[in-house]
Amino acid sequence: MTDFDVEDLEELTRRQYESPALEYDYDPTYYDPSDTDEELDRLRPGGNEEQTTWGYLGLLGVLFVLLVGFAWACNERGESDLTATQAVEEERESAALTPVRLTIDIAGDTVTVRGSVPDDGARSQIIATTEAVYDSANLIDELTVDPATTLEDGSVSVSGVALEDDDRPDRLRNALVDDLALTDGGLTIERSEVAAAVPVTVDVVVDGSSVVLSGAVPDEDSITQLIEAATAVWGGGAVDGSGLTVGDRSWTNGRVRLTGTVPGGDERYLGLEAEVQSRLGALISVESAGVQQVDNTETLNELEEQIKAALEESPILFDPQSSEIQTASDEVLETIAAILQGAPANAIEVVGHTDDLGPDDENLLLSQERAEAVVARLIELGVDESLLNARGEGERFPLVENDSDENRALNRRIEFLLIQ
Repeated sequence: MTDFDVEDLEELTRRQYESPALEYDYDPTYYDPSDTDEELDRLRPGGNEEQTTWGYLGLLGVLFVLLVGFAWACNERGESDLTATQAVEEERESAALTPVRLTIDIAGDTVTVRGSVPDDGARSQIIATTEAVYDSANLIDELTVDPATTLEDGSVSVSGVALEDDDRPDRLRNALVDDLALTDGGLTIERSEVAAAVPVTVDVVVDGSSVVLSGAVPDEDSITQLIEAATAVWGGGAVDGSGLTVGDRSWTNGRVRLTGTVPGGDERYLGLEAEVQSRLGALISVESAGVQQVDNTETLNELEEQIKAALEESPILFDPQSSEIQTASDEVLETIAAILQGAPANAIEVVGHTDDLGPDDENLLLSQERAEAVVARLIELGVDESLLNARGEGERFPLVENDSDENRALNRRIEFLLIQ
């Protein structure tokens, strides 16, 4: 029997005999030894209840440690699986890429670079390395961008014809191997005592409203003929031939390469082939596959709306019954000229309108003269003359009824139509 004091015994005995289920009175001298230990443990502070609480806490601690360990193991396994998956994916991607194969063709002072590279950055680096050895004017870039290629395990080979003491082919090969970490694919150069005849390669870049020519040709007459050929197709104001130079070139196997963009339906560039061949020889190749036609309808509509908004804020004003533009319209004409200079249009129509006052034939003539005056001012402001066309419509197409001075003022107007 567990030791206890008198107060504990009395409290235990009192609770037993005060229970409603008992029919006899409390006797402080009576107790049941079989119940004493359990009841006393329950009554004492820090007894079984405290021991049970610490047991639960210990069990929870063990479970927490187990859960932390399980989570750590799962995380380690997940990271391991992810790393393995990434490694597999990288291996697959690497296996799917084709190593770059650069070929460099040397013809005296001219170098042609061919091959597919993974991106524009690699292309720029190859061109820069080549231009550090050869003159940029003698470089023919035939590189293409293909994301399915890789510089890893790539190679470069150099072949062609060069003078006996020309070390540039070897220097170029070494530079490309070092700069791009490529494998040396070999150097095969035929040495010559005289410079090899280099075929002409002329580049023509078109953007719909302008033409830029560049490249080396045998003589000044070739430059003149090329500019005249382009002018016959695009018009004189659109052609820039300042990039053409005279060099040691031959028209034998020569070619003219066209690149750039033109509005949809604009096929003027196709006429350049006949113009070049009629002036410089039927055997000259004109390649136009690099020109792309694009639909600029949405862009032209937006530019027309910009011009319309500018005119609504500040109309083009004329002296009464005259085609003389008032100086108050100088600012809006400068704004319109700036918009038109960037327009991807085949033609820009400047249309004049009048009100219904005066004879029809005089109004038609007046609207034509006002449209022509606007065209002349736009040319002075730098808009390409070949794109501009003036048309007078007289009083035939009013915006509103000619029933008041205000409405007649609205009908006396200039409109701009951008044609793709």
